[in-house]
Amino acid sequence: ALLALGTVMNYLARSSLAIAAPTVMQSLHITTSQYGWITGAFLVMYPLGGPLTGYLMDRIGLRFGFLLCGLAWSVICMAHGFATGWVGLFVLRGMLGLVEASFIPAGMRLAAFWFPLRERAIAAGVFNIGTSIGAIAAPPLIAWSILRYNWQAAFVIAGGIGFIWAVLWIAFYRHPSAHSAL
Repeated sequence: ALLALGTVMNYLARSSLAIAAPTVMQSLHITTSQYGWITGAFLVMYPLGGPLTGYLMDRIGLRFGFLLCGLAWSVICMAHGFATGWVGLFVLRGMLGLVEASFIPAGMRLAAFWFPLRERAIAAGVFNIGTSIGAIAAPPLIAWSILRYNWQAAFVIAGGIGFIWAVLWIAFYRHPSAHSAL
């Protein structure tokens, strides 16, 4: 459940720019070509992020490694609200792609720790539900935030919600060997 919730937060942050794009592009005078570079930065960095964040989790552990990635994508998402041009968004989207790729290695590592071999595919299917929930939750949240406040606040709100998950993750996730209920 904690991993699935983290995946919801991941996809909420990931989807926020696509929903806010018309408003952001108009406000910052971003051309479609520049927007292509911005979205391309995420797509270029994402494949690099999986091995790098996986290495991080192998070295410092899943609990703190995934926490750091979750905090990073939340802060980076919030930073989108402070961008003043397309170059800033380009850099932020690249950074976001790098850390958001962490949910795949985190999910695989968690499934290996918590589920027997014959149940790992089911576990992966369950935590991956978060991708759809995050993508579904993003449009109404981002649209409401823009209409109620502004596009900058939409990113701060979307990123800020990730901190709630981070508190839950650090409070409740433990490796099976250290979990008090086992």
